[in-house]
Amino acid sequence: MDVEQMRTVTAPNNSKASFLKFEDKDTIWKLSISINEAASMSGLGRSSIYEAMVSGKLKAKKSGKRTIILVRDLNDFLAALPAANFGPPSN
Repeated sequence: MDVEQMRTVTAPNNSKASFLKFEDKDTIWKLSISINEAASMSGLGRSSIYEAMVSGKLKAKKSGKRTIILVRDLNDFLAALPAANFGPPSN
């Protein structure tokens, strides 16, 4: 895919977000997210996100004082979680 443009927009909570718009779609994809957004998107709590970062299971980046998580790194982290087992307990 060829990148048409990069945009920085202000969200309703006054946070800045960067997006890429691809020529073949009208969808705008967010490249990085805050810790709060990662918690919200994943359904995990902020503490779980921090624990995953400290343990090295979830990659995070720093931009000045801001800690950001690339969406692809959050996806990789979630995909690597173990499958849920809802069968009878093993003896």
